[in-house]
Amino acid sequence: MKQAEQISTIEQLLAHLDHGTNVDAGCQVRNPISAYTCPDRATLEWERFFSDYPHVLGVPMRFGMGYGLTSDALPMGPNPHICYWGGYGGSTIVVDQDARLCVSYVMNHMEPGALGDPQGFSLLQAAYQSLA
Repeated sequence: MKQAEQISTIEQLLAHLDHGTNVDAGCQVRNPISAYTCPDRATLEWERFFSDYPHVLGVPMRFGMGYGLTSDALPMGPNPHICYWGGYGGSTIVVDQDARLCVSYVMNHMEPGALGDPQGFSLLQAAYQSLA
């Protein structure tokens, strides 16, 4: 993306903030805090929704409602209650509820790849080492 396009995109996003709107809904929507802290909803997040071999990624994965779930085939850390997601190019977020840890990595130069960036996983390993 050229600099002029970047500036235009940022200006459009700031205009939405100035006007209290967003691209999808046309207005800001507020959820009650209970939508994020409800124990029943949190329990649903850990139920396996899908477990298979996605052909695009080429590795076996377990999915909950909205996140990947750690598994023997694709471990994200030492604890059982870890959910994660990533974006094409290497951006990654890992939430370990047992360790009360959240690590997120967004690179400033996208590389091809759908399974994360080695730098992001190095940061995750360093975060776990800092807890020991």
